[in-house]
Amino acid sequence: GDDMQAFLELDDTVFSRWMQQSGFIFSAGGHFQIKTSVGGVRRELTTRLRGHPNELPAFVNGFKDVLNNQECTLACLLPTAHESMPTVLNNESLVKILIDVNQISSDIVESIFELLHEVMADETDDADGTQGTVQSVSRMLLSQFRWVGSTVVTTTVPERLLELLPAFSSS
Repeated sequence: GDDMQAFLELDDTVFSRWMQQSGFIFSAGGHFQIKTSVGGVRRELTTRLRGHPNELPAFVNGFKDVLNNQECTLACLLPTAHESMPTVLNNESLVKILIDVNQISSDIVESIFELLHEVMADETDDADGTQGTVQSVSRMLLSQFRWVGSTVVTTTVPERLLELLPAFSSS
């Protein structure tokens, strides 16, 4: 918990700075919070990405670094809460919020599929009883694409899921 918060708040990457400036609160305790509406976070990120298109790769790489921290990965997949009502969760995780930002949608989708491949590879390698946790993470990753209106998701995700089918059938 505290390690994750320190990792995200002290991390001076384009990703963490822009997320915080857009109204995102990287809080320990599992669920991230937002200071404004989900739409407000998306609008602010869209504005920043339009104004600084050369920073887009750095933003996406920062997101990938966050996903490489296992504790942060889970927090990125959980629903967010509004700062004024931290116990009331909405249906939007950090990942879902980012998928709906057009400038980065395809990069975020690609990052999720890369992580899904890693998780599924770990699932086939693990014989130490962590398979239930890994399957849960796999499900959480896949659930990020439900009810998302991004054009990238509706065109790219079905194709990528078909690529994964052989891996699902072997487990």
